[in-house]
Amino acid sequence: MVAGTSASREASDTQALAQVVSTCTHAPLRILSGAQEATLSFRGALAYWTQQPSACVTLDIGGGSTEIVAARSGATTCYSLHVDSVRLVESFFRHQPPDGTSIDRAVAHMKEALWIVDVPLEGPLIGASITQRLLSTLALDREEPPWPELSARDVSRWRRRLLRMTRAQVRALHPTLMQGREDAFPAAVVILEVVMTGLGFSASRISPWGFRHGLVLDAIGTVVPTGRL
Repeated sequence: MVAGTSASREASDTQALAQVVSTCTHAPLRILSGAQEATLSFRGALAYWTQQPSACVTLDIGGGSTEIVAARSGATTCYSLHVDSVRLVESFFRHQPPDGTSIDRAVAHMKEALWIVDVPLEGPLIGASITQRLLSTLALDREEPPWPELSARDVSRWRRRLLRMTRAQVRALHPTLMQGREDAFPAAVVILEVVMTGLGFSASRISPWGFRHGLVLDAIGTVVPTGRL
């Protein structure tokens, strides 16, 4: 089975896309809704830990959408925002470093998208995407989990720093991990900062697992926690 996320949902001809995928992979294409994508990201992120909080919020910043899941006492509310790092680059950050007006417009755009998130936000914020893991590697100088919490102050500091850099300078921060991400990574950190400040989180815990792990666990019907929250 092959899973399709935001780009597949927005394809003009999903039947043709499914046929191409089937021909190339000999597997059916399952196009996930935004809520399904968010749920799998949430499940994958939390499955890493043996002890899970009764309430938390997961954040998955992608290249096609941004997923937020708020959980409390076994009940979850999922949000799939039609805003992501690639769209921010295409709309506001075509030039790096961007000018102040472009940054202000990007932040305003993200804040507007965040207005739909209207649930009690309790417990820790848990990062479930490569954005948070990469930023933790840079800010905390640690490439392997477990990572310490990533503070909102560190996120803001790095956002300002990244938006003053050219793409080559961003790539030079970590040539291996940043290869191919030098354009979208600063925009993703903008999203992270707006979510943390907008929802009132002073820090974020980082899960080494995320959507792909949730997809696998969903397919096999098994959860195998490995760490502690």
